[in-house]
Amino acid sequence: MIQRLQTVLLIVAGAFLVASMFFPIFVLRSADLVTVLFAYGIKQVNVAGEVVASHSLLMFMIMPAVAVAMTLFTIIKFKNRQLQMKLCSVNNLFVMAYLAVYVVWGLDTARSMAGEASGQSLGVSLFLIGAAAVLNIVAKWMIRKDDNLVKSVDRIR
Repeated sequence: MIQRLQTVLLIVAGAFLVASMFFPIFVLRSADLVTVLFAYGIKQVNVAGEVVASHSLLMFMIMPAVAVAMTLFTIIKFKNRQLQMKLCSVNNLFVMAYLAVYVVWGLDTARSMAGEASGQSLGVSLFLIGAAAVLNIVAKWMIRKDDNLVKSVDRIR
């Protein structure tokens, strides 16, 4: 199970999704406030480093948690490659939904909290989520390749 490369890719994708829950997604800077969007909430910090306001988004932590759980479930189902490919596709939908919700809704909420933002930067989490999606796609491709190899060997017998 672990010796298969697609299993390693799925483990790394799951680790990226877990890490994306704790790193910032966006950072918006205004004259006196820094608004940071995390997967678990939005924090506003003033120049002195004190938290001025925070907004919890724990309800949205369901999507990355389901994506991580589905990645682990996909790894466990290594004997059924057809199911693994379907789970990879569904998991990719969850990862893309996770990304879309935080880009669209999270950034809009952070901008409304920050007011007039003078600067903004992308956080590490956006790149981790994107990398997890790419790894998931590559793992699905490798599972399909492995399945085709097994089918071709069965035809030879």
